[in-house]
Amino acid sequence: MELTTDGWLKIISLAVTVLIAYLGRQRRPRVEAFLIHAATHPVPLRANQPNQQAEQAQNLPQRAGAPGYFHVNSHTLIVRNLGAEPARNVRISHAVLPESINVWPTRAYQKNAFQPAGGELVFDSLSPKEQVTIAYLYAPPLTYADINTVVKSDEGIARILPITTYTRVYPRWVRALALCFLAIGVATVVFALLKYVVLPFITT
Repeated sequence: MELTTDGWLKIISLAVTVLIAYLGRQRRPRVEAFLIHAATHPVPLRANQPNQQAEQAQNLPQRAGAPGYFHVNSHTLIVRNLGAEPARNVRISHAVLPESINVWPTRAYQKNAFQPAGGELVFDSLSPKEQVTIAYLYAPPLTYADINTVVKSDEGIARILPITTYTRVYPRWVRALALCFLAIGVATVVFALLKYVVLPFITT
């Protein structure tokens, strides 16, 4: 049984689709960073506080119209690697590096100080699909906009996403179905180009 011209064109279009899918695979790290919250917290001053704690609280900023309270600010930064390869030497730089920092999940990292008040947190690597959550606690007038500057790794600068970013997780069957429709669409376009553009051009 001999293949017709349409048959050969369909085979070629499928081969081109597979080649495009192979070349389009991102075999590299893809680091992203985004804030998930930023807030200010009023903390009441208690009359029975130990003297040392009371003195420390009095040195913190108090908001006008709210006597008996001092305020602290906080925000949380997520850094993740959505790529297919590990990201090496992930560095989170800060114009001002607060003293109170919590990293979750707990893991080893290096803290490098900059002059006059900045610094960076260095993680040796982030595996594919791994993320770390970094929570900051600090006193006004500092805000989240004054602290974080840039996130980067040996492979390049991370993409900074808006604070409202969230990740929608679709079921596996939905993702597989979407990939099938995408492959069918690419194969159809390639077939149409070969049949109605390339083949008439060659035969004329």
